[in-house]
Amino acid sequence: MQALEFVLRDGDSIDPLYKGTFKPVGQNGIVSVNVPANQPSLQIDKEYNWTFSMICDTNNRDKDSYVEGTIVRSQDENLSLQLKQPTTDLDRAVLFATAGFWEDALRTLANLRRQRPNDPEVEKYWEDFLNSVDIKEVVNKPLLPCCTAQK
Repeated sequence: MQALEFVLRDGDSIDPLYKGTFKPVGQNGIVSVNVPANQPSLQIDKEYNWTFSMICDTNNRDKDSYVEGTIVRSQDENLSLQLKQPTTDLDRAVLFATAGFWEDALRTLANLRRQRPNDPEVEKYWEDFLNSVDIKEVVNKPLLPCCTAQK
């Protein structure tokens, strides 16, 4: 593998809103990609498409292995009020998941796994969450350092 690439598009637009190329991390596991803060915010209730590719041959992108998905930025006033109450990070993850804010729940649980790698309660929530969205094959994969953008 020569590189990793994350692309975010507005709906089915061909032109990306953001495109990042990253160095491979050298092992199998779960990586996270952060869109730089200087990028425009996603609009509420608008659909965006993303792809994350493993570039195997830069001269023949047909050989890429990739995953793709859709994301919609949403607002939930009730959730906002609940999150203002004193809660633990695990409680926050449950609130996010219950409200359907999958990415927020995943990010919160991943951060907890990094902070408390030997905590059986965090491990149980992580496993239950990934099983609930039917991606149990990655439950035991390590959380790898965030991708480093190539220049």
